Amino acid sequence: MRPFFQIAVTGRCIRRVELYSFVICMFLLSSCNEKNDSGVSKVIVIDPGHTEVVNLSSFVKGIKYIKLEVLDDFALGPGSIIIKDDLIFYYDFISKVLHLFDFNGKHINSLSKIGESPEEYKGISIFTIENNTKTIEIFDITGMQIVKYKIPSFEFINQRKVDSYIHLETGLKLGKNKYLISTEGHLNIFKDYRTNAEFLLYDSNLVSKVYFDRKYKNENHNSYFHYGLFMNKIVRNDLGEVLVSVNFDNTIYKFENEEFNPVFNVVYSNNLGTDNEGLLNMTRKEQFQYFYKSGNFKRLASFPHLAINNSNILVINYLFNTKEKFVYQDSFRHYIYIKKSEKFFNASSIVNDITTFPEKIYLTTFDTYNSDFIYTPWYDKYLVSIFYPASELKYNENIVLSTGDSVKFDDNPIILLMEVK
Repeated sequence: MRPFFQIAVTGRCIRRVELYSFVICMFLLSSCNEKNDSGVSKVIVIDPGHTEVVNLSSFVKGIKYIKLEVLDDFALGPGSIIIKDDLIFYYDFISKVLHLFDFNGKHINSLSKIGESPEEYKGISIFTIENNTKTIEIFDITGMQIVKYKIPSFEFINQRKVDSYIHLETGLKLGKNKYLISTEGHLNIFKDYRTNAEFLLYDSNLVSKVYFDRKYKNENHNSYFHYGLFMNKIVRNDLGEVLVSVNFDNTIYKFENEEFNPVFNVVYSNNLGTDNEGLLNMTRKEQFQYFYKSGNFKRLASFPHLAINNSNILVINYLFNTKEKFVYQDSFRHYIYIKKSEKFFNASSIVNDITTFPEKIYLTTFDTYNSDFIYTPWYDKYLVSIFYPASELKYNENIVLSTGDSVKFDDNPIILLMEVK
């Protein structure tokens, strides 16, 4: 019998980069786009107290809309979107159906083989488009299996069982039988080993390594994970590099050779960052109270979240609350570096001055109104943003796009494609 798990706790289980005090003296803000030759992370200094409203036209040429066709007279629920080779794959978390659309938003086919047989799945935890967009591989942790289908017919190809059940939020396939898993700090138990590790390496159907190994406090044994501020923490850039953000950690890491190496260290000027160590020692309920109820989060910046680090643009998100009551969207900030022109923006908001809809743009890996909606915020030469009508429109509200298409409350999400100048 194969072992239930094979596990190693790596040395990269850190909460703070030890060279922090050294690197802050060594690098300037303008050198934040690459990792330096010595392997030390570069510092990005952000002053959350000095932000500006940024016009979208400052760094974007125009907007292209993709309105996804409505099926069966009801809108798709929150889900996960992947755009690959001008095809749009949309997994609906509620119905557990995966829909395929063309680049104009026209529906092509749907995968709805939900069930117990070897050709079916119970849910889709991660899906990967492979083989020049000819096959899709589904990681179904609920059914303890990996299933593969053809594209676009969704004809069954094969299925194999996995040996370890894990609690996960998102993940990314790295190679044959190997996945990097983001747990969002959920409790995972391997035999007698309990961990709230932020990331797991799933190799050949087994958990082989854990990263950022933590033990969170819980209240009444019913809350085993922290309160997350950002979703979808694993990103792959246009060079194929895998980078991650870590909860309650101001460092952004690159995953290579099965280790996490620091790339950027975000420093907030005037000591305006939250006490990450203190927050880590709180229960999830205490963390929620800190951000939303206590007033302690006022005039402080959260740990950062990497959205994009491509050849042409770097986007880092953070929260900075300026009001008595914390409102997520009002506190959402963008640090943007346009690499070709070497322009920097520390945006309190990004205003759409190119078209009339939507009023504001969010460049991130999830819907800020509904964190269960996740996607990659770039495709090819475009920045990508998703507008979910059910989150942002009133029930009877209708708007008209510059294309002439109308959008109402119960329409499917609208994909915005924006080309960087």
